[in-house]
Amino acid sequence: MRRLQLIIAVFMTGFLLIPTITKHVTAQTDERCFPETGFCIAGPIRNFWERNGGLAVFGFPITPQQEELIEGRSLQVQWFERNRLEIHPDNAPPYNVQLGRLGADRLTQQGRDWAAFPQSAAQTECRFFAETGHNVCGDILSLWRSNGLELDGVSGTSEAENLALFGLPLSAAQTETLSNGREYTIQWFERARFEIHPENEPPFNVLLGLLGNEIRDTGGKTPSTAICTDVPPSVNAEVTPALCVNQGETLTVRLQGFQPGERIDPWLTTPDQRVLRPDQSPGIEPSNHTEGFTITTIGLSPGVWFWTFRGVESDHPAIVYFRVLSSGNQPPPQLTNAIIEWDEPQHIPNPNGGAIFPWAVIDNYNTVHVIYASTEGSLWYTNDATGRFEPPQMIEPELGTNREPFAALAMSPDNILHLVYVLRGADEQVYYRQARLQGNIAAWSERQLISDGVRSFGAHLAVDNQSNAHIVWIDRRCGEYNVHYRMRYADGSLSEVSAPRGDCSYQNRPQITITQNNTAHVVFQYEREIYYARLEPDGWTSGSLSQSPKISSSNPSIDSNGNELYVAWGEGVNGHDIVFRHSSDSGQNWSDETIALSDTPDFASFPSVAYAPTNGRVYTAWSDATRRRSGRTDIWYRSFNPANGTISEVERLAKREGNSFLPVLTIGPNRVAVVWQDRNDDDQWELYIITGAFVINEDN
Repeated sequence: MRRLQLIIAVFMTGFLLIPTITKHVTAQTDERCFPETGFCIAGPIRNFWERNGGLAVFGFPITPQQEELIEGRSLQVQWFERNRLEIHPDNAPPYNVQLGRLGADRLTQQGRDWAAFPQSAAQTECRFFAETGHNVCGDILSLWRSNGLELDGVSGTSEAENLALFGLPLSAAQTETLSNGREYTIQWFERARFEIHPENEPPFNVLLGLLGNEIRDTGGKTPSTAICTDVPPSVNAEVTPALCVNQGETLTVRLQGFQPGERIDPWLTTPDQRVLRPDQSPGIEPSNHTEGFTITTIGLSPGVWFWTFRGVESDHPAIVYFRVLSSGNQPPPQLTNAIIEWDEPQHIPNPNGGAIFPWAVIDNYNTVHVIYASTEGSLWYTNDATGRFEPPQMIEPELGTNREPFAALAMSPDNILHLVYVLRGADEQVYYRQARLQGNIAAWSERQLISDGVRSFGAHLAVDNQSNAHIVWIDRRCGEYNVHYRMRYADGSLSEVSAPRGDCSYQNRPQITITQNNTAHVVFQYEREIYYARLEPDGWTSGSLSQSPKISSSNPSIDSNGNELYVAWGEGVNGHDIVFRHSSDSGQNWSDETIALSDTPDFASFPSVAYAPTNGRVYTAWSDATRRRSGRTDIWYRSFNPANGTISEVERLAKREGNSFLPVLTIGPNRVAVVWQDRNDDDQWELYIITGAFVINEDN
């Protein structure tokens, strides 16, 4: 195997990297850098950003600090997702950094005169502003009053500080259609647009509009950008004229941060997460510098595409995201055989004693999120949004202790974390929370009761494309552990509880996945077998997958590519093997043969299955006692190719020669991670994780 390494000029004639770099992602002195966008903040702007609301108020930086002409004056400014910060050196702090009037600017850009908006008289329980003739009420008023610029050094915010941050209202609360094509109640202010999002739980039901993005990326100039939505910010790259274009339009791209003349690995990822070789990747036209090479979208199908560029010598990345809006004339090009290039395993620090039962997911920006239980009985969360795993946040102090997993984590398409767990130390019921990421901190909602049985346990969940959470668990309401299911809708309401196979026979370890039609598919241990169940419009249908009642089967895992289903479990054959079956028609029929993934006579257990849309492979990780006499286990994995039925060689991931088990495998847009627990030399449990990235395998 040989990694594809080539000069970028191979498909962009004469394109060489030049020394001029205006954007950096490596922190310098007092810089604070954001891998989400590749930009850093420093000096007065950083101080202002951190003191006055940070990510929730201003969003991520979307440009470097740079000189611009503002109202006839040349100023140092920096753009953020929600506003523009301006340095006014003639003013003493805290007035040396000021906010742009982006609410007024955006209305002007749209050709709308805020002075022409209907005015009203003062209303009760509202704050009336005679200056503009508008009331601010309800949740919008609460958010307006809870944030402000720090001007007087006194804790809390005064109305003068509220006004300094948001300005006066320019409209009443009114219904408008935003860039995602949906109608929301919004209210315009001089420096912001408040938006009511009823689909979100408080405190995220009122959000500030991304006016910085809108003004810079759409500019009100490109018709195709009017319905631009859900496009991640590019990393170490600037794209003009817009992030969304009609099929056939051309984008101009500027890359930054590479070494002069450096070789680069480039690849294109399709909307269905397939990776294309450069010689199969349409869209790059020749150019002779980094300041404006072009990408055409002729022939590209609708959806979000992204070019990835990685420096061979520096390992410096750049990612160019864009959405094609209307139908192209051809389907996405041929699938490329991408493989995983693994990093070294790393320890996840836990300052709170032993760490057990981890779970992990990867979000749309390739950030890894991990939850785990501590041995003293609390639930913790961490992520690597800053490039490393930071000290954890406590989510729940009353988790309790037990010898089986407590909790599971899932990610919805809108990049919201969804969590279920069982309070074994309290009422033994299943609870749900959700969170959005604010920097590297997850803001968790209040817990919501899900179960209603007796001694609930073993919770797991999956989230569909409407952000509904499908939750399974076991409880003893009938005297024996049975699997139960409930859906938590995106608006917070709950479905009725149902049982995939409620016959009061022993059931355990349920796992769930969702196909593209939002159908729930569950696997679980049933007596000594592995059963599969599917929720049809008229109820559950179920049957045996293992078909081996005389052989003990346990610990199933399931995943899907949206239509096909993939299941692995442990089975008491050949010592104890990991076996695998798949269905190409959403569970209607299953493969005749059961594939043995582990190939040793040792004890293999706890499989974790995940589908990789990047290359169309199904990966399974498990723990295997390759030194059975010593009782030591390691983490192993291999892949299955549904297209031709082939499986890869078995490879070892854990290299500690220790007691490594309970792996959880998760796959994101271009990243993969496996987290597990490991007993150290002091006989204490701790967590390890290994991450990898998909790279192009030219030989295949």
